[in-house]
Amino acid sequence: WLGSPPAHDFETRLFEMCLTASITNGPGTISAQGAKLAASAGNEPNTAMMATLGSIGSVHGGNGKDAARFLIRIFGETGLTDPYDRKGAPDLDKLAQTYVADYARRKSEAKDAGVDIERVPCLGHPVFNQEAVNYDPRERAISRYLEEQDLYNVFLDFYHRLTRELMNQAVTTKVHAVNVDAVLACVCLGFAWPLLVEKKLTVDRAVDLPFVTFALGRVAGGAAEYLDHRESGTDMDMRVPVSECKALTRPRD
Repeated sequence: WLGSPPAHDFETRLFEMCLTASITNGPGTISAQGAKLAASAGNEPNTAMMATLGSIGSVHGGNGKDAARFLIRIFGETGLTDPYDRKGAPDLDKLAQTYVADYARRKSEAKDAGVDIERVPCLGHPVFNQEAVNYDPRERAISRYLEEQDLYNVFLDFYHRLTRELMNQAVTTKVHAVNVDAVLACVCLGFAWPLLVEKKLTVDRAVDLPFVTFALGRVAGGAAEYLDHRESGTDMDMRVPVSECKALTRPRD
């Protein structure tokens, strides 16, 4: 994917952890349902894996691309060369404070104009969102590995400072979780950044890396859902009778 071998041995382990983090978050998630529907219809494993891939997109799985674009925009003018060098990192608190102050201003203007403002990519999760300070356990596993190995990733450090600064400046009422798509973007951008600086990698490729990482991990999870469903389920058992279906549309008025 990079066109060259990993620059550091630990990057291989990080990538494996990203694949594991992407495998599944339960049989009820959209991509898992794709595989289970294919199994219920009597398809072969490869079709169920294709159904998994066909059930991910910009909303489910693609937020990592937005996070990569966001980070490239934030760090593009900082002179950063080594994303693993803690001592050489730019002033992350200042970067976060500057961004949040601008974001708060734009959010206020958007509210006055009655229009929506773009969300900060990959902050918050509908499940891991009940505490004053929230964490995605998949992100935590990768962060703990970095801490245990005395490793550093400037992008992940920035993301955590950013979510705290959003609460500090009263843009949010809690510290939102840095979700799994964000950590995929941070890890993949760690691989890609030196190549971007040396112009050996395009921005488009760097932005796609988190999404293809998620897709590769998730298609393995789709295969697992297929195998489980064929053993434990029955043909056509994913069909929902019309009488049990509910409309999820907004009221017409």
